[in-house]
Amino acid sequence: MTGLPRRHWTLPTPPGPSPAVAALSVAVSYVAFFLWPPISLLVLPGLFLARSIRLLVIGVLLSPWVVIPLVSYTGGVVTYFNGTAVLREQGRPGGDFWNLDPELRCHRSTSG
Repeated sequence: MTGLPRRHWTLPTPPGPSPAVAALSVAVSYVAFFLWPPISLLVLPGLFLARSIRLLVIGVLLSPWVVIPLVSYTGGVVTYFNGTAVLREQGRPGGDFWNLDPELRCHRSTSG
């Protein structure tokens, strides 16, 4: 057979998605979330630079707007069903502080 070798007639592959860009965007989003939460929403569009739907979905699922509420809710459910849930408050305890909460049937805790 005559002609060019196989390596010369294959199409070049476009650059793949960049997991480093997605990871950096999520990391910056966490830092921004604890400094001032609304600004972390401005960082998430950086996930579009990853050029992959899969990385975009993973990045959004790992963002602080999803992870922090999920961990908080899960922790509350686990402690409630274990019987160790408390309502955390700040300041001095009131007159009915030592009674169970009538709606949630759990104790109160204060840090002040």
